[in-house]
Formats: sequence, structure tokens, C-alpha cells
Amino acid sequence: MKKPITFEILKKKTNSKARRGRLITPHGIIETPTLLPVATKATLKGIGAHDWKALGVDAVIANTYQIGRAHV
Repeated sequence: MKKPITFEILKKKTNSKARRGRLITPHGIIETPTLLPVATKATLKGIGAHDWKALGVDAVIANTYQIGRAHV
């Protein structure tokens, strides 16, 4: 059974709603706030996967419906 996704608050600002946290997923940990690029039509445009990793990107938002439809 996969572990559930959890979120830990690491630090809060006292004078605003800003916070720093850690999103824990079965695939790894994502420190927040973070840059989450969006893969349209199942690909990241303009920069290769190795470049995104070098920039410190921990995750990508992708539309799986488009991935599934691309093979129909």
C-alpha cells in the first residue's frame, strides 16, 4: 500500500499567511514554495528534462488525459 501524501509546515510568518513547508509524496519530497512547471500536451517546452533538474525543479504538473489521448 502506498503511503498517503502529507504536508508539514516548517516555518510560518507571524505577520502574514506565508509559510515554508514540505510536501511528502510516495515519489519523493518537494520543498515549498517551489517552481512547478506545467507540461502541456505531455511535454515541457523549451528546456530539456536534465536542464529542469539542474535548475532545482522537484516536480512537474502534467495532464495525464492528454498523454492517454495522444496514443489513440
